[in-house]
Amino acid sequence: MKLRGMIFDLDGTLADTMEICLQAFQETLKYYNGKTISLQELFALFGPSEEGILRRLLPDYGPEAYRYFLASYERFHQTCARPFPGVEALLDHLRSLGLSIAIATGKSAETAEISMRILGLASRVERLETGFIDRGDKPELIRRVLENWEIPPELVAYVGDIPTDLEAAEQAGVLPVGAAWAKTSSLRQAKLRDRWIVFTRVEDLATWISCDD
Repeated sequence: MKLRGMIFDLDGTLADTMEICLQAFQETLKYYNGKTISLQELFALFGPSEEGILRRLLPDYGPEAYRYFLASYERFHQTCARPFPGVEALLDHLRSLGLSIAIATGKSAETAEISMRILGLASRVERLETGFIDRGDKPELIRRVLENWEIPPELVAYVGDIPTDLEAAEQAGVLPVGAAWAKTSSLRQAKLRDRWIVFTRVEDLATWISCDD
């Protein structure tokens, strides 16, 4: 049965933005308390949006630290002004096939807007669902997209770059598809479940969609 919709994660899936996130967190932490954070330590905090993570890391600074972080994030993002090679063509191909396209990301609304604008993705995506300050809940974000589309979950795929993305897809009832083309993708070392479909090249995902029947 052909898919009717595809939902994407953003960081590490559509663009190589994980390093940007890390740099912005590192600069913000250094400014406010002189500390730093590694990529693995940052991964361990994922779930809440960036604002929620900062509330945990810098509880005494609140909105001020978040504003500083946003300015850092946008500045560092200038080094990543395009999606992964092949992503723009993939999204255009999906649209030509009549698929609905959305992004469901744990990012905050503010950082997602910055990334969408700089990467030029807004015109290629129908819907954007962003994360929560107090928790991570990708299944809920996926369900919100499904409710808006009024498409059965079995006719939709969710594409993400880490195992918890694919677990969220399973919880929401959609097809779990792995994007392992980023060097930061932990799917490369993860134990994969039988239902997970994982691609190491954007082009292979595009080919698979074309052959889907």
